[in-house]
Amino acid sequence: MRLLIFILILPFVAAGEKPNLGASVLLLSHKKSADMDDHLKMAAEAGFRVMAVTQAVDGNTNVLMRKQTGAPSAYQMLRSSNINRLKGRVTTAASEGYRLIPGSLMVKGSVMSNKTFMLVMEKEPGAGSYDCKVLISKMDDKLASVLEKLTADGYQSIAMFSQKNDVQVIFMEKKTS
Repeated sequence: MRLLIFILILPFVAAGEKPNLGASVLLLSHKKSADMDDHLKMAAEAGFRVMAVTQAVDGNTNVLMRKQTGAPSAYQMLRSSNINRLKGRVTTAASEGYRLIPGSLMVKGSVMSNKTFMLVMEKEPGAGSYDCKVLISKMDDKLASVLEKLTADGYQSIAMFSQKNDVQVIFMEKKTS
């Protein structure tokens, strides 16, 4: 079995630059989330769709986008230093038809500094609404029981990360309309 690895070197769009909306692929790279918000919305309105989101070693948020045909998707970049506040924002966005992009969940900062939780949500054209559950708990039998019940009720796990002291944050969603 052979494994082929392709490495693409793409020009990126940094703060103060305008995205080349005539390109077929964009790589947005910003340290400030407000700059990313502006370019993400601009690119989405021009027909680009998010393919991947990552946090770079230098702390920048990188978003890879590809030009699509058809009606454009809408995006929200949500961030908060309080996970419970973020939970409320995610739940509200889901009820409006936005879905968490798997892999877009990032934690900026470290245990010793202020952490900021960030994620990107996408609303496809004609999307219905979703119910999103954000579970914050230690990994134990009670959490396992809640996960089992929600899965039986039709919820799917879409993202997860661990915090200190073995606290798990799990995002689950279910289409409601």
